[in-house]
Amino acid sequence: MEKTCHPKSRFFLASAGEYNDPVLQKIIQSFQYQGIRNLAPVLGEFLIKYLNSLNSQSSILNSIIIPIPLHKSRERQRGFNQAKLMAEYVAGHFNLPLVEGFERIKKTEPQAKMKNKGERLKNISGCFKINNPESIKEKNVILIDDVFTTGDTISEAVKILKENRCGKIIALVAAKA
Repeated sequence: MEKTCHPKSRFFLASAGEYNDPVLQKIIQSFQYQGIRNLAPVLGEFLIKYLNSLNSQSSILNSIIIPIPLHKSRERQRGFNQAKLMAEYVAGHFNLPLVEGFERIKKTEPQAKMKNKGERLKNISGCFKINNPESIKEKNVILIDDVFTTGDTISEAVKILKENRCGKIIALVAAKA
């Protein structure tokens, strides 16, 4: 498996699509902001097809699935965590364990509202924790989120996962901006 971008990163970025695709963008925005939960299987299938196209099926089948968590207040406001719904769908398809002990402990502003890299890094810094480090120790992780924009959220999540001694990480997103 090759890194598609960010060659010095601590994870492999697997992006199923591009956010500038107007159809994919509309699906993701409808899922996120209009609460159309039944789009989870649509995006889940999109992620599954992408994973099936990779040459590294063995590392996928020996992984655990972790969704990027929302802060509890944002999840209550939205009514669901879109990354978790996609992760459940992908985990079910591949019969992989879904690990939910990864938590967002700091209420952050949406990264899209931040004006520059420094603000985004400060906003996201220290926002995650793993409740049960043994659940990820030495295990390969497929970390799922909807959109990869600057990579700051995924990078912060990867930092915490690596500090807790997980194995290889595939950051799987529906779209890269």
